[in-house]
Amino acid sequence: MAFAIWDANVVSHVTWESATKRDAELQGSKADTAWRVDSSGFLKQSSEREPARADLRSDLLLQCALRRRSIAFEMADLASYESMELVTDLFLRELMRDAPPGFSKVSLDQLLRADRELFFELSHRCRTGVRRMPDGRRPFDVQIPLIIDSPQFRYLLMPLPGGTSSKTQSPSDSGGRNTNTKKRSPLEQSNADLRAEIKRLKAARNGAADKAPDGGGGGGKGGGKGKKGRSPKVPSGLVGKNFQTSQGEPICFAYNLSNGCDQAKAGGRCPRGLHVCAELGCSSNHSLQQHSNADHWLGHPEFVQVQALYQFKHPRPSLPLILRFV
Repeated sequence: MAFAIWDANVVSHVTWESATKRDAELQGSKADTAWRVDSSGFLKQSSEREPARADLRSDLLLQCALRRRSIAFEMADLASYESMELVTDLFLRELMRDAPPGFSKVSLDQLLRADRELFFELSHRCRTGVRRMPDGRRPFDVQIPLIIDSPQFRYLLMPLPGGTSSKTQSPSDSGGRNTNTKKRSPLEQSNADLRAEIKRLKAARNGAADKAPDGGGGGGKGGGKGKKGRSPKVPSGLVGKNFQTSQGEPICFAYNLSNGCDQAKAGGRCPRGLHVCAELGCSSNHSLQQHSNADHWLGHPEFVQVQALYQFKHPRPSLPLILRFV
C-alpha cells in the first residue's frame, strides 16, 4: 500500500488492518473462485485472494500495527519513521488517558476517525504529490506535525460525555468479555437520584393531601360516626360565621337569622344548638341580629381589658369609650 501511494503520487488512506505481520503475508490467504464477465463479454472463472488482516484485539497489537505502518512509510520514502510515530504515540496516549468525571474514555472509533481525518488533510495539503520536494524534504514530514496539532484534529480525540460515547470500545476494556452491561456515569447517576427524589416528594405531597381531615370528620366505621364531625350546611345569611363555639358546641342557625327561634331563650339550648351569637369571636348570649348593639361588648374579654386601661388613665368610664370600642 505504501509503495502504491508513492508510485501513484496520490495520497490514500492506509488502514490499520492492512499493516499485517510478515508471517501472515508468507502464509498467504484462501483464494475465492468466482465467475465474472470480462471486458469482451465472455464469462470467465477468476480467483481472488482476500487480503490478510492485522490483529487489533488489544492495545499492544494496535501499537505493533501502527509501527509496522510507520516502517512501511519509511521504506517507501513517504515519511520518516519519527513523523509517523508522532501519530502512533498520540493515539496510544489518548487511548490510555483516564477520562474526567462524567465523560467516557477515548474509543477506537474516535481514533479511526482521527486517522482518516489525518489522511484527508494530507490529500488536501499534498496536491502537488507525495514525493520529495526539490529541497529534499518529504511533504508528509512537513504536514503531519502541523495537522496533529490543529484544533480540528484534536477535537476528534476529546473524551465524550457519558452515555454518548462511540459504540466501539477499547480492546483492552472489552477483553473478550460481554460489554453489553452499561455502567452509569457520575452525571447520569446524579440525574437519576434527583429524579427519584422529586418523585418521592410528589408522592409524599399527594399522600398528605389525601390524609388531610375535611372539617374534622372522623374516619370511623358506620354512617353516624362518619357524619358527626363534618361541617353542617350553613345558610346563606351565615356564611363566614361560626357554626360552633370554641368548646365545640353547635350553634343554632335559626336563632341568628331574622326569623329567630322560639324553642329556647337567649343563652339557652334548643335541639338545633346553643342560642348564642354566631359572629366570629363573639359567642355572647344574643342573636347575630343584635350583634351591632354596643351592650354586648360590656362582658366581652377584650372590652374588659380596654376598660381597665381606660380606668387607669380616667377614674370614671364613660359611654364614648363603648362607642369608640364598637
